[in-house]
Amino acid sequence: MGELKILLLEDNALDAELIKEELKMHGFHFISKLVETKADFTSALINFKPDIILSDYNLPQFTGFEALEIAIEQAPTIPFILVTGHLSEEIAADAIKSGAWDYVLKSNLIRLTPAIENAVKLRAEKENNIRISQD
Repeated sequence: MGELKILLLEDNALDAELIKEELKMHGFHFISKLVETKADFTSALINFKPDIILSDYNLPQFTGFEALEIAIEQAPTIPFILVTGHLSEEIAADAIKSGAWDYVLKSNLIRLTPAIENAVKLRAEKENNIRISQD
């Protein structure tokens, strides 16, 4: 896997650093952009062009579900993974039904590496299937 461009929607700088350290520890090479507002998130989708989105669920003025809706509308092929501290199974299931690719609890960041690897693999397969169907 080459260098990833990761859009990180997170309002807690310490949590953002923990997420980045977890990825570095597992050998990921990446460039990240940290945002916490709707305007910055929307701008980053266009200008940063991420390979993957990692989003907190609860932010002061913006939610992970709102971010998911925007991502699905503007960049539907970009994997969207909720990385959050608190998420009930019901909300997690709703997120997956709504288009999130996966979710990881911050208390269990060991799951982040396989979630990202799986999402990147699935994205490549989807893009390949789209190319094949267009030929």
